[in-house]
Amino acid sequence: MKMFFPVKMSKIRAIGIRKELGQFTGFLHESGFAEIREFSQEEIQKELPAQHYSDIVEELIKLEGVLKILPKTGNGKKIADIGYKEAILRAKKLQLAEKFLPLQEQKEKLFEKQDELAEAEKKILAFKKFGFDFSELHSNVAGIIAAKISQKKIAHFRNSLIVQGVVFDSVEKELDKNYFMIIVGFEKEKEETVKNELNNSGAIIESIPQISGTPVQAIEKTRKEMEKAKKELEAIDRKILEFSKKHFTDAAFLAEVLSIERERAEITAKFGRTKELFFLEGFLPARGFLAFKNLVLQKFGGRVFVEELAKKHGAHLEENDVPTLLENPKNLSPFEFMTKFVSVPKSSDLDPTIVFAIVFPIIYGMMLG
Repeated sequence: MKMFFPVKMSKIRAIGIRKELGQFTGFLHESGFAEIREFSQEEIQKELPAQHYSDIVEELIKLEGVLKILPKTGNGKKIADIGYKEAILRAKKLQLAEKFLPLQEQKEKLFEKQDELAEAEKKILAFKKFGFDFSELHSNVAGIIAAKISQKKIAHFRNSLIVQGVVFDSVEKELDKNYFMIIVGFEKEKEETVKNELNNSGAIIESIPQISGTPVQAIEKTRKEMEKAKKELEAIDRKILEFSKKHFTDAAFLAEVLSIERERAEITAKFGRTKELFFLEGFLPARGFLAFKNLVLQKFGGRVFVEELAKKHGAHLEENDVPTLLENPKNLSPFEFMTKFVSVPKSSDLDPTIVFAIVFPIIYGMMLG
């Protein structure tokens, strides 16, 4: 019958000597303590995160940053279990972020360069059929404008400039069967007139690429630079792969050790404290309280005291304050997420997981059918 109801929970309080705080926090983590609540009594101060918290976070951020980018590989060697102090020392000694991140920065810069070169090539390709040196186009005396214009409108554009007495010269090259790219040279003071007539002719003004030599020469140069950037990227990828093979296993292990210790260090902020003692309140399954109490007694003796609050003080626990712990057989546990998604039952309610496990496949099968 136990699968039809959530696990009955007990609220407990632990009081201990502050020097045992670190060891007791690790013990809670290993014993599978269900939930720790914020300790709140006006006369008792809040505990601070453990003193080593900042050191852990600093190294963990570096390790996690490296692991997110590194390809998943490794040397396959197993590392013996170590404490967080040893993990911090090893992480500092390895200096993975300092060694790896410059490689990643180089890679990102090369990606940006490739994008810039690809964009430059795209612009130059529109002028590919022009065979003159573009560096000679720019002048302080004459104005130069390039535009994409319909083949049917070129004559109209020229005639409009002639009628207005604009002295100009133009070169056109076919882009496709309907459009030409036109480059117009004119007196600089007539720039607005030329732009207006291009707009009136339905032309789209294009920026002239800043290149030295002909467009064909510029395209060839750009492609050589792209090939060079590609080879540099491949070289960096090889270095990163080699770096990963050498360090990924160590980095993942150290990150795991520090991640666990970070959780332990953070959880102490929920404790209360006086000068000599720490205070903790939380919940665990009622049937496991005596076993938990005996374990604490064996491990810490009289240095940590545990009591069941409701029984000790005759306190009544509000139903909404008690966390819900579902306990279902393995074949039903995959359906627990549906129970939690709809509504987490209270500790005294029926656990509807078995209902979802039976009904959902039937409804899904009917819909699919």
